[in-house]
Amino acid sequence: MSQDFLTYSFSDIARLSEIYGEKKKLAVLGFPASHSLSPIFQQASLDFFQIDGVYLRLEIRPEDLPEAISLLKEQNFVGCNLTLPHKTKVFPLCDSLHQYAKMAGAVNTLLFGEKIEGFNTDGIGFQADVENVFNKKLKKQTPLILGAGGAGAGILAQCLSVACEKIFISNRGLEKAEFLASELQKIRPETEIFLLEREKIADCIEEIDLVINTTSLGLNEKDVLPLDCNLLNPEKHFVYDLLYQKTPLIKECKKREIPHCNGLGMLIRQGRESFGIWFGKKPPLSLLKEAALAQ
Repeated sequence: MSQDFLTYSFSDIARLSEIYGEKKKLAVLGFPASHSLSPIFQQASLDFFQIDGVYLRLEIRPEDLPEAISLLKEQNFVGCNLTLPHKTKVFPLCDSLHQYAKMAGAVNTLLFGEKIEGFNTDGIGFQADVENVFNKKLKKQTPLILGAGGAGAGILAQCLSVACEKIFISNRGLEKAEFLASELQKIRPETEIFLLEREKIADCIEEIDLVINTTSLGLNEKDVLPLDCNLLNPEKHFVYDLLYQKTPLIKECKKREIPHCNGLGMLIRQGRESFGIWFGKKPPLSLLKEAALAQ
């Protein structure tokens, strides 16, 4: 049975078992969460494998996250995904952490059992989609990562893992970026990591190939652009926005004919990896794309 894709709140968690009975339960936790497409393609995955399950949206305030995770485990949820702003906040709530989660210092997938296991599938999904869309190897690019939150951490960890030689990071507060860089530099000490204030991006733009927006700027149509698109050269630069809406950044790139892509492909690919963690098998990528694009 397919679901109606309602968004539930923290106060609803206690009655989800009553609503959905013995179904295998999964969810995406965010604040906000109502925009998430994850239930669309994850439900398609459940249906494809004929698993009697349901994938929900849960809008959880950061201060309620620890109790929410505890309640989901008590209610025998199989697992969940985490999106903004929970990826770093859930890190200390895990009993064990897998390789990429440790490297990134952020978690986007939980598996509930006797223990709470934390995973990060963002980096794998990002790399696969970038290389598929732009037909360029990530390791051969010089990226500029905009943002130093949980998503930025996952992307930085992946860029280091594939041995990018040079990486630039720009964040509203450089202190957070400094901490992120110092923590993750150990993955590949020989990679040069440079921290940039926004107004200094112009000084380094000729060294950069790939611009990656990992911030939430663009969720709201009135948001400012995360960088000045006048700096970008259609012959040199390409832009990847982790957000999968038609953001101001994506619209500006399209207008200027700058190669670009939103994060829908990454979302689908990281979600497919999450499904594999929960059930030990992965649905066809074409199925997930078809479900997401139909929505």
